Amino acid sequence: WSRSFTNVTADISVTAQYKANPYTITYVLNGGTLNTTINSYTSTQSVTLPIPTRTGYKFDGWYTNSSFTGSSVSYISSGSTGNKTFYAKWSVKQPQTPVIAPVSGAAYKTLASGYLVDEGTKIEIKRATGDEDVTIYYTTDGKDADKTSTKYTAPFTVTNGTKISAIAYRNDLASSRVSKTIAVADNSLVLSSTSIDVNNGEEKIIGIKKVPYGKYNSDVRWSVADPKIATVDSSGYVTGVSAGSTTVTATCTGTI
Repeated sequence: WSRSFTNVTADISVTAQYKANPYTITYVLNGGTLNTTINSYTSTQSVTLPIPTRTGYKFDGWYTNSSFTGSSVSYISSGSTGNKTFYAKWSVKQPQTPVIAPVSGAAYKTLASGYLVDEGTKIEIKRATGDEDVTIYYTTDGKDADKTSTKYTAPFTVTNGTKISAIAYRNDLASSRVSKTIAVADNSLVLSSTSIDVNNGEEKIIGIKKVPYGKYNSDVRWSVADPKIATVDSSGYVTGVSAGSTTVTATCTGTI
């Protein structure tokens, strides 16, 4: 009533007031989660149902029965009555294509078909964002990866020219396959000879057959163990000083 009254001795006017009965809303999430929920409603309200999430699955809508028959519903319209139960329907989400790349922090160069890396650089196969639950399989023999291939668990090293093929699976749904060819930079230094003979005052050069990737002959550094027997200059010319033997060392560090 709009006002209270007792022991009425004269005419009064009062108005009846009504409060809508609340009804419960129950969500059957079937493995999903809700960040926010609306657990009740009244007949005077129009309620938009919240959207649940489930890792690795796509939400296909709320249904009013566990068999998911009929049409999905997204709201409770004004004028509705009665307790409501809604069932979340899910379908497995197609995995995204994994990413093949050198590990974070490694030096590399991008090539048309893959990467150029230093020897010993590890390669990783990364899951796409939102695909933390997928399983990745890969090959390094040039064959296309599938569910029978090696399961990826940790970064690995490869030899020059290795073609990596990778694919992600969620249940029996597969992602697009990806492949990259890894070229490994040859960082070795090769001299034309391992020993030379020089007379006192004679000069001979130690030739260079190959320098590390991205380096030049001028990047090679020379040193001699005993300069009383022989000397070596910055170009690799060795000059005999006195009888005996000594070691000449050439160094050149290569990197991408």
